[in-house]
Amino acid sequence: MNSKSRAALDVVLQFLDSYSRQDVEACLSAFSSVKELKLLGTNDNEVFSSLQYIREAFSRDFSSMSNIRFGEIRHSHLESTDTLATVLVELPITFE
Repeated sequence: MNSKSRAALDVVLQFLDSYSRQDVEACLSAFSSVKELKLLGTNDNEVFSSLQYIREAFSRDFSSMSNIRFGEIRHSHLESTDTLATVLVELPITFE
């Protein structure tokens, strides 16, 4: 794994840690505030194009879930360039 791919994976892992701690602002820090963004959620109607929409979705998530835990990565795919990275991970999640 090259250094750019490792850095991209580290951002995803930090995001997952922030999500499990239900820290909305730390989650949002993983996203660019100066570039256009598109986030796909886990449901087919979850397509977000602004930090405000993402903040609202995380707040909804955290109001209905607790004790969020992610397991070890089962499968992953990483590609990166100087300005773009794709990180796909499969991992278990548990929550109440």
